[in-house]
Amino acid sequence: MAPTPIIFLLSKGNSFLFIKSTFYYKIPALYNIFLFLKSPFIASKKQYYKSYISFAKSIMLFILILVFVGVIRYLFSQINLLNGFRNITEQNNANILGIIKKRGVTVAFLFISVFVPFIEELIFRRWLSFKRNHVFLSLLAFIIYIPFSFSTTSLFILITFLFFSPIIYLLYINTTKETLNYFKSKYGVFTFHAMAFLFTILHLKNLAPLSNELIIEYIVFLTPNYAYSLITSYISIRSGFIFSVFFHIAINSLSFIALYNLCYI
Repeated sequence: MAPTPIIFLLSKGNSFLFIKSTFYYKIPALYNIFLFLKSPFIASKKQYYKSYISFAKSIMLFILILVFVGVIRYLFSQINLLNGFRNITEQNNANILGIIKKRGVTVAFLFISVFVPFIEELIFRRWLSFKRNHVFLSLLAFIIYIPFSFSTTSLFILITFLFFSPIIYLLYINTTKETLNYFKSKYGVFTFHAMAFLFTILHLKNLAPLSNELIIEYIVFLTPNYAYSLITSYISIRSGFIFSVFFHIAINSLSFIALYNLCYI
């Protein structure tokens, strides 16, 4: 007697085979994404896609997912399905507009659309190559970016940098290629998703002041940031770091222009 579909899917290894047979032949771009999230650091690109065409389709599908989640977030803000969600959206926009008023349009644009994307990519995506120089460059950028994001005191930023820089240097000179390869094989996938989650959490600063009563709203609002982090990571690993930087700059620029036109024109 042939097994039922449910028993077949619950059988060991059959779930993966079902996903593979369903998506590999019918929706290869979606299967590429599934493989990437499961094993981001597979060396051979051929294990993800057969051509640059399917790679481009995967990127487009990633973007469509991001747009879909963004539209859901926008609908929440307009019809107020969650208490306080519209206030969160307005607070996020107000913080960006505050930078424009304080620094001027040109400086604010360069900061939000060029400087921030480059630094964020340096921190959250440069290390994905698992080359020693890239990993520690990401760490160095991290200890500068975090204090800068949460403190306007130059002395605090300087003290933090001076404290952690020697530690990072000692780690750098004592880290070998073999060490990084071992870390990549054992903890690479976990670190990949943890950094994407950290990227998302750090964007809470754009919603300050925060409220303990709006946890669900924050989760919904920041979900696109997590999807966005996965997109840029995918681009960085598959095409190169510089392409993820340009993609990030393009998205931030479009968002900045849209918000500016909405509020000033």
